[in-house]
Amino acid sequence: MLRGAHVPAGAVSGARRLDDVAWLHIFLAELAGLGFPSPRPLTAFGGQSWTIAGGRLWELASFIPGREVGWAAEPSMEQIGALLARYHCAARRIRVTGERDGMIPLASVSAILLSGPVDKACPDPEQAAVIRRLAGRLAADLEDFAHRAAERLVIHGDFTNNNVIADGNPPTPVGVIDFQRAHVEVPLADIAYGLWRSGRPHQDADCLDLTRLGAFVRGYASTIPFPASGPSATCLPLRPRLADDRQADPGGPGRNRCTRPGAMDRRQHHCHSRHRSRRPSIASACPGPLKQLRPDQDRRRQPSHLWGF
Repeated sequence: MLRGAHVPAGAVSGARRLDDVAWLHIFLAELAGLGFPSPRPLTAFGGQSWTIAGGRLWELASFIPGREVGWAAEPSMEQIGALLARYHCAARRIRVTGERDGMIPLASVSAILLSGPVDKACPDPEQAAVIRRLAGRLAADLEDFAHRAAERLVIHGDFTNNNVIADGNPPTPVGVIDFQRAHVEVPLADIAYGLWRSGRPHQDADCLDLTRLGAFVRGYASTIPFPASGPSATCLPLRPRLADDRQADPGGPGRNRCTRPGAMDRRQHHCHSRHRSRRPSIASACPGPLKQLRPDQDRRRQPSHLWGF
């Protein structure tokens, strides 16, 4: 599969882009070498899997046949949770040198959100106060869960059902694509970032479905132990996404990347009032329901309900 992208102007920006591509391709080559079903960089350009031609950067990787899962009923959320666990098993065996340029760790998000630029970007005092409150709670909760001492690995960064490929009848997960947000972070963040979108009952929902979340957690825990902080901590990486919603672009929930960990550009800060009335209960409602989730819990005995935010 061949993909082309514009090379940023300027020697420094161009060099950073090339370093970023090299970092990712080295990781993907090792990941595929471990047998995980992911795109394998193909060294067709003089021993490299990428090249510059016509002012564009070209990358070549193998194609994974099938279709994206998206909002299809099959494969199940349990199967997809198990696939993420398999990915984390493989990623633990890969040692990377340094971090990807431009990727901001979750632990740094609070400090950035609490900095002066938020006031400039969000002239509305009410919205700025909400963002600061969420950022403060995130910092305190990460400290409570010993986030800085937690295990790190290269997370996918966007493990939604749209990036899971399925094939067969009945369909089963056969691969994972789009590692553009891969970076070094705690595994729990990978779970949360994926469920931020795929944990909703449908694409346009502004709530999370606890049945879908529970199935995903069960699937993950059926393959490897859940991260030591437990299911109740899954909400923590979601709080920057709620702040993101508070600064959302008109394109819809979560479309703006200015406060998205792992994809944040320090120069990007947008503030819109479109979602001012969105219910911000995720920050407070999250820990309670998730504390009740256990990988071995029988969800059939519980009423299906939605977790709004």
